[in-house]
Amino acid sequence: MTYIATVKAPDMWKAAVAIVGIVDWLEMYELSDAAFRSFIERLLAGKPEEKIELYKDRSATNFAEKLKAPLLIWHRANDSRVPLKPVLKYAMKLLDLNKNFELHVVPEEGHGPQRIENMLKQTIYMIEFLRKYLIRDQT
Repeated sequence: MTYIATVKAPDMWKAAVAIVGIVDWLEMYELSDAAFRSFIERLLAGKPEEKIELYKDRSATNFAEKLKAPLLIWHRANDSRVPLKPVLKYAMKLLDLNKNFELHVVPEEGHGPQRIENMLKQTIYMIEFLRKYLIRDQT
């Protein structure tokens, strides 16, 4: 939700944090197993070939130029449910567009955090990132 919200309503956000999110529903569908494809079809009311415009419209990667808020991207490298590849492509688009973002990839974890130290690190980075952009004008 963070990815699409920040590009569909860009003036609404001062900062945003995306943790293990989906940036491209078409690529996500292609990379998914049968069970998750079925979930995506239910979520988006059809297969990509039936709802191509909806899949494109719900994919932040197609609207990267609209991002205004600083964005913290936190993803796990071994995530088989939400693969890293589309997120890296999105980050490259943001870099090309000179957008303000941070990308953190946890190399040894999958979809959910397995190590308490990584969960603590994620929480600390998130708090510091939000503090930097949300509280800076109040000092």
